[in-house]
Amino acid sequence: MFTKSIRLTDEEAQELDDFVRESGEVEAAILKRAALRGLREDRVDRALLAYLRGEGTVKAAEIARTPRAAFIDLLADKGIRVLDEPSTLADELDLISRLSGDKRLAEAVALIQKDASIGPAAVGRELAAVAARETRRARRRSGSG
Repeated sequence: MFTKSIRLTDEEAQELDDFVRESGEVEAAILKRAALRGLREDRVDRALLAYLRGEGTVKAAEIARTPRAAFIDLLADKGIRVLDEPSTLADELDLISRLSGDKRLAEAVALIQKDASIGPAAVGRELAAVAARETRRARRRSGSG
């Protein structure tokens, strides 16, 4: 365990004393919590600046020491756009379907790529239909349907 010290102005020391008295907590615990919270906030600020200067979300999340998904949520909370162009989700799903050999996923990707204007509800209905067809085929092959 390490001990660190800080220098405070008279006003800062008085503010700390007031807070200790009001909270009833131990001064050392308050200082430790405040220091760690400040470090986290500084990391997030640095990550946001890095992202705004062109770093990707993966690197920025590493700077913030937070999961990428949480960093993307933070960007959204702050009103910072993540995507400047259309998502490549269909391309990524296509690659996953080819690598995994998942026929249902491949059919869903084909549907999305065929009509980029299709809405999420329609995609969900089509995925359900594809799953139902696959289930019926599997039952016929096994002789149980």
